[in-house]
Amino acid sequence: MSLDRRGFFRLGAAVAAVAGLLGHGRSVFADEDRGYGHGQRGIVSFFIEHKEELGLSPDQVSRLKSVREGFRKTAARLDADLQTAQEQFHDLVQEDEIKLAEVETASKKIESLENERRMEFTKAIAEGKKALSKDQLKKAKELRQKAMERRRS
Repeated sequence: MSLDRRGFFRLGAAVAAVAGLLGHGRSVFADEDRGYGHGQRGIVSFFIEHKEELGLSPDQVSRLKSVREGFRKTAARLDADLQTAQEQFHDLVQEDEIKLAEVETASKKIESLENERRMEFTKAIAEGKKALSKDQLKKAKELRQKAMERRRS
C-alpha cells in the first residue's frame, strides 16, 4: 500500500498522538478531578472542600456531591471506552498492512470520546456553578486565585 504525502503525515500525526497517550500507561483523563493537562482539581470538588468559607448550605453541598458523583461515573465509563478505542487504534497501526479507512474510523472514535468527555466535564462545572449564588461564586473565584498565588510562590 502506498501513501500520498498528506496521508502519510495524517497517519504519522495520529500514530504519534495515540502513542503519546499509550506511552504514559494511562488515559489522558486519569483523575476525574483534574483539569486538562493543568493538574488542577475540579471546581466542584473545590466548592465542596471550601463549603465553610463559601457559606454553602447542606442542600448545596448535597447537590454538588451529586454532580461530582454523576460526573465520576460518566467519566469512568468514557475513560474505559477511550482506553479500548486507543488499544484498537494501536492494534490497527501495528498490522503489516495498515488499512487507512479503519485507522481513520478508529481515530475519529477516539476524538469523539475525548470530546464527549470534555463536554461532560464542562456540564459538571456548569451544574456545580448553578448550585452557588453569585456572591458564593465570587468568593470561590477569590479563594482559587489566592490558592494559585500561594502555589506560584
